[in-house]
Amino acid sequence: MKTLFIIILSTFGSFLFLGAMAIQPNTNISNIDNNKQQHYQFEELFSDKNGVQMTVMIFINYKLKKEDDKGSQTGIEKEYIDKRSKKLIKKIFKKRSYEEVYSSKSEELEIEKQLSIDFQKNNLELAFIEIHDVTLPNYAVEELLKKQAKE
Repeated sequence: MKTLFIIILSTFGSFLFLGAMAIQPNTNISNIDNNKQQHYQFEELFSDKNGVQMTVMIFINYKLKKEDDKGSQTGIEKEYIDKRSKKLIKKIFKKRSYEEVYSSKSEELEIEKQLSIDFQKNNLELAFIEIHDVTLPNYAVEELLKKQAKE
């Protein structure tokens, strides 16, 4: 049994995303609907477990579940996503150091897992979440550079 791979190229503002989707032979391709996916982006100041503040840019790609796709609720869902995702991210980052947040994808996976469960309960489907950019204070950047130089 062969699997078909579809390459997906998408833009979000001035950013370009490249992805792939694996499709099994028995899949009805007409059911795959990425046209209704919506993007939400925000930049927020978060603190790590030691109180170091960092600015983090987050991209969230989601869509309304098909059965609830009757009209536009964009304002309501974006308000919900903003409130819920910031609260969850703050909670996760408070458990880690800035080094862990800066250099690891585990936070992204944890946020995605928890948001996905929460979105399901609220008639939303999470496609992906990306921690796009982490801006650290100068002293934290210098510490990271020193550690990298030693290695």
